[in-house]
Amino acid sequence: MAKDSRAWEPPVVARQRRRGLNVKLIVGAAVILAAVGYLVFSAAQSAGVYYLTIAEAQSGHAGSGQVRVTGKVVAGSIQYDAKTMQARFAIADGPNSMPVEYKGVLPDAFVNDADVIVEGRYSQGQPFQAKDILTKCPSKYENADVTQMTKN
Repeated sequence: MAKDSRAWEPPVVARQRRRGLNVKLIVGAAVILAAVGYLVFSAAQSAGVYYLTIAEAQSGHAGSGQVRVTGKVVAGSIQYDAKTMQARFAIADGPNSMPVEYKGVLPDAFVNDADVIVEGRYSQGQPFQAKDILTKCPSKYENADVTQMTKN
């Protein structure tokens, strides 16, 4: 008959074994909690959508990295070469305006006076080099008035 070494332990040894197990569980849980907290924090930071006004970008708040700048497309400023897919236009927010250069397909909602957010790099005195253009949906896509719908 084989003797089980864990059949009987002195009470002191059993308590020490349980304490060791508890410490391991607490440390493991703390590591997991810290990892989950870091992932949540980093996801929230990258999902945050912040953009600058034209005045903020031109005053040096743009820095050297990717930035987003908001404004309205200046009427009559859109120049687009379909062969090279190069676009040049200006955006404005009140008295401030900024020239923008973009290479790529323009969004369907990109028209004169459209609200846009351009994402890219800006260097003082140079046109904004846009990598992406986001446009606000025009008002024709907004919900219709319910009272108008019930009259028909």
